[in-house]
Amino acid sequence: MKLKLSFCALMAFGFSNYLFASAIDPKFYFQEYLDFASNKGKFQVGQIGFEILAKNPNQNISFNVPMIDFSTSNRGGKFQGEFTNIGQSYIVSASHMSTSSNTGEVNKGYVKQGSVLHFGGVANRIVSSSDNFTYKKENVDFAVLKMSKINLNKSANLSKDFNFIEKDSGDGGDIYEYKDPFWDSCQSGKCDYSKGKGKLFDSSRYEYFVREGSGIVALGFEDTNKVPIKIFDSNEINLGGFVSLAPKNTEDKRFKLQFLNYTNDKRNPFASSSTPGDSGSGVYVYDKIDKKWYLVGVVSTSNCNAHFTDGYTCSQVDYALINQAKINEFQNTHKVAIGSGTYALSSDGLMKDGKKIENVSLISGTNAGYVSYKNSFDDKTKYDKRIEEMQNSKDLYFSQNGSINLNSDVDLGASVLNFEQNSNWQITGDKWLIHGGIYADKGSSIEYNVKTKKDDFLYKMGEGELIVKSQSVDAGLRMGEGKVSLEGEGLSFGEIYMNGGTLGFKNAQNLKTDTLYMNGGTLDLSGLTLKFDQIKANSNNVFITSSKAGANLNLENKQNYLYHGNIFSDEAITISANTDKALIFDGNIYNKEGVFKAENAKLNFQGHARIHAYVSEEQAKKLQEQGLSALTKPVSFTQEDWEDRVFVLKELNLEKSEFYLGRNASLKVENLNAKNSKIELGSKNLWIDEKDGENIIDKVQDSFYGDVSYTGVGKEMGFEQKLQNTQNAKIEKVYFSGNLNLNNSDATLQNIVFSGNIKGVDDVQKNLVIKDSLLESNIQMSNIQAEKSAIYGKVDTNKLNANNTIFKINVDFEKSKADYVNSKESA
Repeated sequence: MKLKLSFCALMAFGFSNYLFASAIDPKFYFQEYLDFASNKGKFQVGQIGFEILAKNPNQNISFNVPMIDFSTSNRGGKFQGEFTNIGQSYIVSASHMSTSSNTGEVNKGYVKQGSVLHFGGVANRIVSSSDNFTYKKENVDFAVLKMSKINLNKSANLSKDFNFIEKDSGDGGDIYEYKDPFWDSCQSGKCDYSKGKGKLFDSSRYEYFVREGSGIVALGFEDTNKVPIKIFDSNEINLGGFVSLAPKNTEDKRFKLQFLNYTNDKRNPFASSSTPGDSGSGVYVYDKIDKKWYLVGVVSTSNCNAHFTDGYTCSQVDYALINQAKINEFQNTHKVAIGSGTYALSSDGLMKDGKKIENVSLISGTNAGYVSYKNSFDDKTKYDKRIEEMQNSKDLYFSQNGSINLNSDVDLGASVLNFEQNSNWQITGDKWLIHGGIYADKGSSIEYNVKTKKDDFLYKMGEGELIVKSQSVDAGLRMGEGKVSLEGEGLSFGEIYMNGGTLGFKNAQNLKTDTLYMNGGTLDLSGLTLKFDQIKANSNNVFITSSKAGANLNLENKQNYLYHGNIFSDEAITISANTDKALIFDGNIYNKEGVFKAENAKLNFQGHARIHAYVSEEQAKKLQEQGLSALTKPVSFTQEDWEDRVFVLKELNLEKSEFYLGRNASLKVENLNAKNSKIELGSKNLWIDEKDGENIIDKVQDSFYGDVSYTGVGKEMGFEQKLQNTQNAKIEKVYFSGNLNLNNSDATLQNIVFSGNIKGVDDVQKNLVIKDSLLESNIQMSNIQAEKSAIYGKVDTNKLNANNTIFKINVDFEKSKADYVNSKESA
């Protein structure tokens, strides 16, 4: 019994009876499904050549293609994973995710105009839909939607070569307006597998199909005739895994692609079968020739229901095919081409040579500018009316070179301003301008000298450069790609959020470091000086660099702080730490000309605990009841999978400070100079962050009525760490290369491979302790204690205590020279 179908309807909160995330294969560890869906653990984006672990090691799966990036879907907030970014401000999902249907039903758990979705770590609002937010059962279950701002996350790849669905000549509904070439060929009695979805049956090219989703979680039996067991309700767990394309001879599925996640009534390995609540979430295929993952469909129906009644075994899923023809049609209705030249923009519209450019849509004067509201009456009404008007917003495509002079405040709604490759444009005027974002294509340069409205955000995507010369201190910047250069005289924005791209600036006054949030991307110090209390970095996808010499990075954290990002620069950066709180680095530093100065500081360089997906303690108990288990924290001291980190500097200078080099860390310096300090190379002092990967949050949430708790600059973004420290950590994979110069300082070397010289000054009362280590070093130190170590080189000391230690002395008889161990007092 695998033929009963129900819509994968997605309800939420009080309407959660129809939400599912996945029916999973019981042969594999639950943690593998969690990590797979979140690109965590070993399932890092682009990772290749790893095994997916089964409970029986003989059933492990070798995954030999680059791991997919699931960040193309929406994450966070009320909805998670049901919508996929296809580029700029456009997303796709199942049509039945809309609020209403042509039967007159209103589904409060579904999306409507104004609903909030999170892409790239920030909230965005839906403003229009190809089906006008009304699902018609006789139509293809596929919809294209437009957001109020350009999406900051990675977009899914769409292959136009597939031609799953083509435009037909009829009208009166999708079944007349479109055709399925493969299905049509099958009606003649012989399917043509060179057409449309038929191409996907070429398993030599398309081997892996994967998906992820959230909602109710069900544990499937290996025998797919048995009904799965429900474990979790909606929006609790995000799971992912494999799906299996149905065998040939399933040509009855017009406009759809069917997956049967079983063989001979046995659930397929690492199967993650979409169920109600995965509605709209994508299925992807890996193309071995193009070497890309392509989005090929969105969840429509499955043989699974919310009540787990007999016959609904959660093993068969139908995906609505990607309808490229509908995508093109919808985008074309929201597109206006603008040629080169000089333009004037005002509340009257866009003008060239005194003539108005047709189809450029502006928000009406009554509602213009209401990007937020203070009360639930008049302001809220205008705010909602503005969202309604944005369904008419048109994206403007500017070609070649030109300029736009802003003569009055203008609200273009959700219109994205697109600038083609290698174009050059200037936008000027002492007024505010609202739009859906700037997309600057490769090689383009956009000079932006207009204001951003209070509580609005200027969005930037595309590989080109946006040069901001205006000042909008009560507005914000959000970027995900390309370069943004701040070249104003004062503060450019009151808040900046980065999900990617490179941010540069002309002077230190251009940005406030305490409202700079970095989920990804590169901050270019440009040879200038910046001071941070905390670098609000969310992940190892953050980089700090300097394109010019002379940069200074001053760190003055008022509480214990861990920087997860990287510092990479060929130009020297001087890093200064002056704090009595712990300052920890578990990202890489590569700055071979750079100097790190620490005074009165507690400094840690260490490896990084690999982040895993996790469940709550209460959820873990529910899993245990079904014989399953999962981690309850993203990182821990005891986990085995730690990521190596490398720290390269010219000098590390310490005064009245403590320095700890922890597990999985390599430090390469010309000189580590310590004065009145304490050094531990190979340290048990270790830190983790139990908010790792979740430090930055957007507080904007959604309800059916579109209410928002937080809107505007300084109200939405938050940063939080939850640091834990141990003084008894495991020490392994610790390396040091360079000279260690100790001035009235103690040093302990433990479980380390050390290459370089050690010299003590004013060290009569100080000790060098060496344990379980390998040193290739010439040592000059007053007091040395060595245990279970091997030392290759000269040793010159007043007092040597050695236990189970090898000293290797090199002798050159021809030159009558030798290394030596010279100790006035030894034991």
